Amino acid sequence: MTPINDLSNGARPLDVGPNRLLSPVAGNRLPRSGAGLQPRPEGATGFASTVHDLIAEVDTAQKYADAQMTGLATGEVIDVHEVTVAVEEAQLAVSLMIEIRNRLVQAYQEVMRMPV
Repeated sequence: MTPINDLSNGARPLDVGPNRLLSPVAGNRLPRSGAGLQPRPEGATGFASTVHDLIAEVDTAQKYADAQMTGLATGEVIDVHEVTVAVEEAQLAVSLMIEIRNRLVQAYQEVMRMPV
């Protein structure tokens, strides 16, 4: 039986240190994209889909407010209070979306200023 420390057959020692991805044992290559990642649980959404949903909701609120204002102007909608609430909700949704965008840009700029 060959001792574990005997490397006379050309084998290389196993590298288990922090640089193992760049060692000759790993073949000087990084793991494939997504290697070792767990699949997303059902119902989980990513950041991009969350942003897309937010934009869609704001767009829907804007379209509803526009329809309400058009209905008020043409006489189809009589309740001025409902139109006012729809317009204010749309304005609030746009303000929220702009604030979220500003915070994201601010966070990105802070990350870019970090020393590497």
